[in-house]
Amino acid sequence: MVLAFNFESWGWDAVLKTWNDDFIRVKDTPRRSSSTPSCKSYFDNGDDHDLADNKKYQDPYFLTIHFITNPKKSRKLKKLLKPLIDSIVPKLKLFNYVERSEKIPKKPEMTKEEKLTTVPASGVVLFINEGFGMERIMEAQKYLSEKSEWTVHHSEKVGSNAVPYPTNNQDFYAHNSEMPLWAVRQVHFGRDRLRFQIFVSNENWQDTIDFYSTVLARNFQYQKEDFCYFLVFASRELNLEVQLAFKKLPVGFKPRLLDSTILQFKVETIDGLVPLLPNVCSPISDRRWQTMDPDGNKILLFKVSSDDLSPGAFSTPSTASTMSTISSDCTTEVSDTETGTPDPSPRVDSPKLPKFVNHINGLVDDDDGMVSAV
Repeated sequence: MVLAFNFESWGWDAVLKTWNDDFIRVKDTPRRSSSTPSCKSYFDNGDDHDLADNKKYQDPYFLTIHFITNPKKSRKLKKLLKPLIDSIVPKLKLFNYVERSEKIPKKPEMTKEEKLTTVPASGVVLFINEGFGMERIMEAQKYLSEKSEWTVHHSEKVGSNAVPYPTNNQDFYAHNSEMPLWAVRQVHFGRDRLRFQIFVSNENWQDTIDFYSTVLARNFQYQKEDFCYFLVFASRELNLEVQLAFKKLPVGFKPRLLDSTILQFKVETIDGLVPLLPNVCSPISDRRWQTMDPDGNKILLFKVSSDDLSPGAFSTPSTASTMSTISSDCTTEVSDTETGTPDPSPRVDSPKLPKFVNHINGLVDDDDGMVSAV
C-alpha cells in the first residue's frame, strides 16, 4: 500500500515509498497460522475474553488529551473539534482545553526540507461503526473534507485485503501546524474506536513501545513491524474502545513535536515508575509529574490511589493549576458544559453528526482532581 500525500499547503511534493496501513479487521486473527505471534483482537463483543470485563480497562479517563492555546483561542478550537468529538465520545471529557495567560510567538517557518521530512507527532483517528448508521461516518468525513479550516495532510490507501469501500481510506487532516492530525475511518465489526496515535521515529521505535508499556503498566494489544497499539478503555455500554497507537515513520522522517498538545496518564505509583523512565521525571504538583518519551514528546503522569482506579471512582483531573509549568503560564482551563460522565444507555441510540448533541449535566473539576456535577 502506498502512502500518497496532498501537498498543496504543506509543501510536500513526493510520494512516499510503501508504508503499510494499520487496517485491522476483527475476523483476521482466527485465520492466522499457529506459527504467527498472537495479536488477538477483542473487538468482537461476543468474545468470552472481552477486555471490557477487565477492571483495568474500565476507567474512561485513564488517558486524556490536553490542548494548549493562546488567550481567547480555546473556544474557537473547541467549536472546531466538537462535531468530530461528539460523533464518537459525546459524553466523555477526554479532550481538554487550556489557555495560556500570554500569547507566545509563532515558531519559525519550516524549511522546504523540514516540510518534506517531518510529520506532526500525534494524531486522532475516529473509527466509526457502520452498523449504527452510515450517516455518522459520511457526515464526519464530509466535515473534514469540506470545512475550510481543514486541509488534507496526507492520505493512506487501504491494502488489497481490505473491503474496498470509499469510506475505508484514511485521509489525515490538519487545521494547525501545532495541533494533531485528524482522520475518520469506517469500522465493519465491533465497537467504535477512538485512537490517539503517535508517529514515532524509526530509530526510537522499540524504545517508544517499551516506554509506553511501562507507563500504561500493560502489554500491547497488537503489533507488527511498523504499527502497534495498546487498549486503554473498553465499554459495552458505550460501544467504545479507546486505544493508544504508534506508527513508525520511514527512515529519514522525523516526528515534529507539538508544544500545544500533551497526553496525560493515570498511574498508581510514581516512586516505582520514575527509575524505569529514560528521561527526567519531575513533579509539577503534589499529584502530577512531567516527563518525555524517547522522541521528546512531553507527557503528564497523574498519581491516583487504587481506589481512584476502581469502577465508580473515575475522574478527569483538572489541568489548570499545573499546566503553567508545561507551557508558558497556562492558567485558564476552559469548562465544557456539554460533556460529562458516561451514559449507561447503549451507543446504538447515539444521535447523528453534526446535529446530535445531547445536552447533559456539565462537570466541574474539584481541586483534588475529582469530577462532580454542576
